[in-house]
Amino acid sequence: MRETLSEELADWKSDISEYITSQVNLFKLQVTEGLSEFFAKLFKIAIVILFSSITFLFISLGLAFYLGNLLESLYIGFFIVGGLYFLLLIGFYLLRKTLIDRHVIKLFIHLIFPEKPDYEEEL
Repeated sequence: MRETLSEELADWKSDISEYITSQVNLFKLQVTEGLSEFFAKLFKIAIVILFSSITFLFISLGLAFYLGNLLESLYIGFFIVGGLYFLLLIGFYLLRKTLIDRHVIKLFIHLIFPEKPDYEEEL
């Protein structure tokens, strides 16, 4: 009886040790997956912002040169485009809470905590 009890306890100890190791490895894999998804999405967003900024820059330069040629003064064209951006800046500043803050917060929440499909929530 004594031997079977000690053997039983040794088996339980081994099983518990394997279970804990498996859970630690599972946690590491889940963290790695989450971080990989997060940084992949962040990289995609950065690429879109980069190319959008370059496109926006060239459109702005084109508009400034067009207005400058139309008004026969390049600096007036650039001042007009700069003034439009200044007005946009003021508008964004005044509406920053409703237009920007809430959307950026929601975006980061969805990036960090992506919604899982229903079947994963039941597990």
